[in-house]
Amino acid sequence: MVLLIFLPQENKNIIAIKKIYLPERRTTLMLSKSHIKFIKSLQIKKFRKEHGLFLVEGRKNIAELLQSGFETKMLAGTKSFIEEVGKTIKKQVEVYEIKQDVLDSITTLEHNEAGVAVVKVPTTNNLPTPDKNRLYLLLDGLQDPGNLGTIIRTADWFGLQTIFCTPNTVELYNPKVIAATMGSFLRVNVHYENAKFILETFKKQGIPVIGSVLKGKDLNTVTFRSGLLVVGNEGKGISDEILKQIDLPVTIPGYGDAESLNAAVATGIILYRVKVEGS
Repeated sequence: MVLLIFLPQENKNIIAIKKIYLPERRTTLMLSKSHIKFIKSLQIKKFRKEHGLFLVEGRKNIAELLQSGFETKMLAGTKSFIEEVGKTIKKQVEVYEIKQDVLDSITTLEHNEAGVAVVKVPTTNNLPTPDKNRLYLLLDGLQDPGNLGTIIRTADWFGLQTIFCTPNTVELYNPKVIAATMGSFLRVNVHYENAKFILETFKKQGIPVIGSVLKGKDLNTVTFRSGLLVVGNEGKGISDEILKQIDLPVTIPGYGDAESLNAAVATGIILYRVKVEGS
């Protein structure tokens, strides 16, 4: 919006015109009961799949989302949060200003003082051609949303760009997964594909398959900078189908009495060993 101010000068025949640019005010909408019901339905996988939409919650995740290439359909947030991110909200986004009690009723987070965004699930790209000089992850049947989200965040930290998941791995767009990524889902590509196809694709390129197992070679005694690192199910480990295709089984040496490490923790240790100590 442009406001024109006419300023009288000493010479009465001359008038100075000053332009003042005022920020456009976004019209916020009222969140109806049907909207609330719809947003809450997206907490369930069936409806996420049906509508091709998912939820992004919390200040950091939404702030990064609005500056990404993902298509945000709707944003329901507190007045202060909408004002905070207002400049990054695209015109086509439906914006709803809500009070904290309403936000508490639609969020899955224990603490959320920002908002909830409804986002379009991006079109799935074909399986990328593996690069022999890169390290990739294959997650085999992980079930815990927190583990998947943390692994995506960890992969982002260490510069990995692609993660493969077997079809029986927890869904990427589960709200708990998205929350645990702390925005890293925007930068790491996650592909769900049949394990046999993934392994065949890597084997054809001559790329080694490394497996995180309980009884393998001591991680401190092996060196690899690239390949396909397989992390198995939290309870059962790597499935027999994939285990047969492992070229290099590795184990993180333990010094106490714990039976095993959490999948996300183990992944972080191996990535650190490969990316930092192995450099």
